[in-house]
Amino acid sequence: MKQGQTELEYLQDQRTKIRVAVDQLCNVLNSFSAERVDVMLVDALLRNHRTLQQSFWRTINGVIHKYAEVDFDLRNGGSVKMCQELAKVIDEKGLYQPHV
Repeated sequence: MKQGQTELEYLQDQRTKIRVAVDQLCNVLNSFSAERVDVMLVDALLRNHRTLQQSFWRTINGVIHKYAEVDFDLRNGGSVKMCQELAKVIDEKGLYQPHV
């Protein structure tokens, strides 16, 4: 948190950064095939500290669980159903990413 910044301002700043990052990733996905983007994403992730890699996957786990609950139609139904199944497996097997 920046000096003099309130917690609310900090959260709003982080929310904006995440929205920009997601928008940029979606723009890339709109331009390239997903098969190329997944390799690029893993390569970029591997350049980060292993604790941050673990945090990334902990976040993805949360995204899977949240996305499993969203309303859907034919355009994103496959993704929501996949997340519903993944969330079940994660929960049934007790899979989680501890903070190390």
